[in-house]
Amino acid sequence: MDFSHSNIISVFDQEGELAYQQEGLGVNNEETVSKIIELVN
Repeated sequence: MDFSHSNIISVFDQEGELAYQQEGLGVNNEETVSKIIELVN
């Protein structure tokens, strides 16, 4: 059995529009967290 998946974190705004995406494991997530905080405020 094969199993494949991606390592993509997607951040959506309140309208459901894609606001930011980050790909990869073990990468710095500061920009992702900043985008989430920006959208919440």
